[in-house]
Amino acid sequence: MEDTTVIALFKDRRDAEAAVRALQSADFDSARVEVAPRGHALYYMREIEAGRTLVTVESEPDRTEKARRILRQEGAFEAAPLDRPHLKKAS
Repeated sequence: MEDTTVIALFKDRRDAEAAVRALQSADFDSARVEVAPRGHALYYMREIEAGRTLVTVESEPDRTEKARRILRQEGAFEAAPLDRPHLKKAS
């Protein structure tokens, strides 16, 4: 089964880095979790240019929801698998 990438947006880098630490504490492989300086799509580019920070996590399909839940608990206002992001208007 193919891995899924979960992406999450945070209002500031400090919260994003805390989320990365929480994922690592939950045994997500450090090499597969990163704070991304630029996005994969126009929506994310606009959010990053507005000062948001993008975190990506590559995970096995059965751990996707756990990654999303951790990211949301750590303050992400957007966290969804890359293949089906829940796009909303930038604020």
